Amino acid sequence: MKTFMTGLCLIALAATTVTAAPVQALVNDEEVNWGFFIRPELKITPIKSQTTELAGGILGTSVGRALYLGVGGYTLVNSVNTDSGALKLKTFDIWYVGAHADYTLFSSELFHSSLSGFVGGGQVNNSAATDSSGSANLFIAEPDINLEFNLTSTLELGVGIGYRFVNGSDLDKLSNSDLSSWVGTVFFRWTEG
Repeated sequence: MKTFMTGLCLIALAATTVTAAPVQALVNDEEVNWGFFIRPELKITPIKSQTTELAGGILGTSVGRALYLGVGGYTLVNSVNTDSGALKLKTFDIWYVGAHADYTLFSSELFHSSLSGFVGGGQVNNSAATDSSGSANLFIAEPDINLEFNLTSTLELGVGIGYRFVNGSDLDKLSNSDLSSWVGTVFFRWTEG
């Protein structure tokens, strides 16, 4: 019994020694400031040569106020009528959701910049009262470059420009090239942590 207890004590001592060793990791939690962010935004972009607005936002986590990873979504907030009524897009007829990644350079400076990307999927619905009415599932990829301004230590105002690549629209009056276009963005980003 004495040998058994000695062996058990040695195992317990070895286990505490192993667990007391520092954990090696790609990112050391003690040195990096983890937090979360909310980013409401408005996108201005042409669809079939008509200026449209998409509203939405992103919610996610931030790592050291440099790397932002999140999920978000956007929807059309105005109407589009073209081609003599053959194409009619109403509010919410275009929507998409997906994953967002952003790398911010010099975030502690008053003015700074970031590179971001959004990849996701969604849908477009043509509400025209013609035979070309219908819907299509979309794949969206949207890289952006942004200029940001620190309003407070946790709130930023940003403007950006990017390009929305769209694939999947097989509607007669609304092709992928009609939906793919330059995008101007205005946003606020609130970061906590």
